[in-house]
Amino acid sequence: MMSERLLEAAFSRQESATCPYCGGVLQHRYVEYYCTYCSMQLQTFDTHRNGERIPPPKVRTVLGVHLNKSTPELMKFSTFELLQLLKLAREEQEETHHLLHTITKLQKATGEEILRREEQISNNVYEKITRKVYAIETLLQQRLDFIPRKITEDALFRYEEKLSDTKKRYI
Repeated sequence: MMSERLLEAAFSRQESATCPYCGGVLQHRYVEYYCTYCSMQLQTFDTHRNGERIPPPKVRTVLGVHLNKSTPELMKFSTFELLQLLKLAREEQEETHHLLHTITKLQKATGEEILRREEQISNNVYEKITRKVYAIETLLQQRLDFIPRKITEDALFRYEEKLSDTKKRYI
């Protein structure tokens, strides 16, 4: 009798499992849990406590070398990482465009054959980075329903602040 009361007291103090999507209390069913609001089954390792939501993905530092990743690899990046990468890609695209324009002007003015080859190389680089910009923009459009016109450091900072705020429960 005494041990039953101790067990009962321990269970009543134990935090209840909550849904990582809606934050609602889950029903325990054998070896899994069920969320009546979301109408879905969850494994024990998928449950959360105290209405906490799924934490945002850990943000990695995005570097220029990530521009060499394939589109399927970029699909695994978080939205924030894609925003950072789009900012980098657009900067590289702008620099390449400026270089291409300068080489083209020099080649026309001097007629140097070596500049014609440099122009072709720069044109290929520009086409490659432009396609990368398009791919990243499309991934972001799928996630955000729009393509960001301009990405500033301030906008990225505010977005990152919002990511850390998503752990809180607003009910």
